[in-house]
Amino acid sequence: MSDEIKFTYGDYADLFFLIELYNLQGNKEEIITTELKLNDMLGIPQQTISRRLLRLEKKEWITKKFGHNIQIITITPMGYKVIKQVYDKINRKS
Repeated sequence: MSDEIKFTYGDYADLFFLIELYNLQGNKEEIITTELKLNDMLGIPQQTISRRLLRLEKKEWITKKFGHNIQIITITPMGYKVIKQVYDKINRKS
């Protein structure tokens, strides 16, 4: 049985957002930010950011914690698995 995660058409915007978070994370374990900062960095409206973060959290691709005026976003092992699967598929095609 394949361990591959199946994606629907609706997942692609979430995948893109997850990869953008991964890029913002760099070599840190978590992203400490606000939705306003994410808006500035990604050029995505705050309402869209809020909805995407909720969707990624429901899919268990990220976790969120709240501090004083900040959000702490962590990509979960499942989130890393999703990123690796996409990366591997892209590399097989090239």
